[in-house]
Amino acid sequence: MAWPPRSPDLTPMDYFVWGFVKSKVYGAPLANLNELEQRVRAAFDEIPLEMIQRVVNDYERRLRRCIEVNGHSVEVR
Repeated sequence: MAWPPRSPDLTPMDYFVWGFVKSKVYGAPLANLNELEQRVRAAFDEIPLEMIQRVVNDYERRLRRCIEVNGHSVEVR
């Protein structure tokens, strides 16, 4: 099956985690690589458990929807 262009990925890392971390890390200019590493670690530590649970539930919903449409692209809400 060909991968549709600009298709949102199904994995939580792609549709949630990297966007969340990026928003925390690049909110202000970085001084150096050490500060970058510190911000990335802090961003992961800031993800609330409740948010992780919502992402997991959404992941299950996305997988079911993908199965329902036989792998074709769907509108993600």
